[in-house]
Amino acid sequence: MDKVKAATKTISDKVDDAHITVEEKTLKYREVVKLDHHRMAERNGAETPPAIVSIFADDSRIVSELLSINQLIGIDMPFKILAYTEPNSQKASYAYTSAEFIRRRHDLKQHDLTDYKKVIDDIVAQLPPDAISSTDYLTVNNGFGIIKIKSDYKFYLTLTKIREFVHDNQTNRWFSQIDFQKDAMEYDISVGPTMLCLFGVPEVGAEAMYDATKIGLEAFCQKVLVYEDTDGFVYVAFNDATKFGELYYGKTNKGQINVKTQMTVGLTNTVTNPEKYKKQEANIVEIDNCLPKPFTI
Repeated sequence: MDKVKAATKTISDKVDDAHITVEEKTLKYREVVKLDHHRMAERNGAETPPAIVSIFADDSRIVSELLSINQLIGIDMPFKILAYTEPNSQKASYAYTSAEFIRRRHDLKQHDLTDYKKVIDDIVAQLPPDAISSTDYLTVNNGFGIIKIKSDYKFYLTLTKIREFVHDNQTNRWFSQIDFQKDAMEYDISVGPTMLCLFGVPEVGAEAMYDATKIGLEAFCQKVLVYEDTDGFVYVAFNDATKFGELYYGKTNKGQINVKTQMTVGLTNTVTNPEKYKKQEANIVEIDNCLPKPFTI
């Protein structure tokens, strides 16, 4: 009887297998969202190398305790692992959000991240060591790659306006949201109003990822953090795709620049009130008219 040769696996198959391995190693965790960048892009007439990101939570105090130090840490929470391949490669790799990256980006102490590090490192230790992608974090410092916009609206109205911003663009997809304040209340940990919004446009992400797949870990989908600080000010923060292109590949591309521009302009227009500034300008003119004029000879 002739032996039937096993079909050669495509790179897409290999990335699928890598993602299945991640799913197997994270069974005890709660899935927040799973995004197949390649297939979503393909369905929208775009192309990017195979890449699947898993965002999951451990339902413990870890994330809440970190956000009690700094709400902005929420932009990197809870846990993320990307199974992917580089362009023109036949190898499946893994990338993950490490404790060291978070420490540098948010100027934390190592002991602040002990519990987070244990969870993510224990999972990564079960993946093939030669498939783990490494990153040099020496260029990562406090606030790295974070664009922050001050909102003119209260917390919940800001959230409503961002939802409208997403839904008004019919190519946008809303994937999920995480209410970090609500989660913290379960552990009697004090965290101000903080919500992570997960959404995106697959074809736009594909343009930014086509030669820089690894940025799909942080930059896609869009992770927009809305939070109210202790002074009552509301901010909207998101990742700068160009900075992650530079971090992972030493360069950026047109797609990443377009994403940065579209997000910055779109969210600024969404959460700032032009009428407020018109009134401020009118008040300045009115005050100026009331001031005594310089005396001249």
